[in-house]
Amino acid sequence: MRRLKSMSVRCSISSAAAIEDGVRRSHGDVPRNRGIPRQAFDLSRREALKQASAKCRNPQAPEFWRAASDISIQCGLGSFFAAKLRAAALFSLYEQTKNRPALAEAVKAYGRARAAWVEFADEAEGVYRGDVTFGPGAFQRGHWQDRLAAIDTDIADMTKMLASAVADSEMKGVGNVAAAIKAVLSQPAACKIELPKDFHTPPAAFRRGEPLVIEALRPSSGAKRKLPAVVLHFRRVNQAEVWQALPMEAGRTAYRTSIPGAYADSPFPLQYYFEVRDGSEAALLFPGLTLECNCQPYFLVRAGEQANKL
Repeated sequence: MRRLKSMSVRCSISSAAAIEDGVRRSHGDVPRNRGIPRQAFDLSRREALKQASAKCRNPQAPEFWRAASDISIQCGLGSFFAAKLRAAALFSLYEQTKNRPALAEAVKAYGRARAAWVEFADEAEGVYRGDVTFGPGAFQRGHWQDRLAAIDTDIADMTKMLASAVADSEMKGVGNVAAAIKAVLSQPAACKIELPKDFHTPPAAFRRGEPLVIEALRPSSGAKRKLPAVVLHFRRVNQAEVWQALPMEAGRTAYRTSIPGAYADSPFPLQYYFEVRDGSEAALLFPGLTLECNCQPYFLVRAGEQANKL
């Protein structure tokens, strides 16, 4: 049952690998919510578009109508993948533990993903032609409604597996698995960590084949909170590759680690971000996204003398 993570409306290879790795660690110990920390958006998609329409001088203008339609579709895609990623994580948990409740929750989560897909696909029916073509492959053309058949096949196959799954009372490690299920389905805890403005200054460049030292400042002694754990996530700017992670060593004034020279021996630039935890389930990603979503959520360093810019 790999189609859940590989069909046309799929998670990327790196996302699927990260899901399986995270799930593997979570049910072996007390699970930690490793989801992306989420800032609360107060407006629903429909309410936000309603307010935008009210403020627009001419909401019937083609320029506004086109933008509103595309934004609505993008929001629907976001809702779909939010639910599908949870379904994939829960399905991976079932694959690794054979815990029936994990599979049951995966089916429910995929059902929520399908509902989100149907909603925006129906809205798009009157906006886009039935065959939007970007290339010759089946996954590069068609309409969003065309993808429902693959989704329904996935859900049907998962439902058959659920009917024949062994009851959880016969499984081992049920307690940890139940906690992992709860972690997948819950919203990430709000993080109250306050980082200094100069928390990190990216290096101007790196030399191929040499370790790249990355540092992040610890808060001053007068800060309300200390940062007990900082993890550096990095990869070459190649979407076929999986993100790497290294814990940063806490010094007296800064956290420090190095991207290995062998890894940096590449023609690709390096991108990275920080995961900061305050000792609880709460986490903060730095630089992260703002509510305006108009910033770059990672740092980028090029080889040689090139500046740290896209």
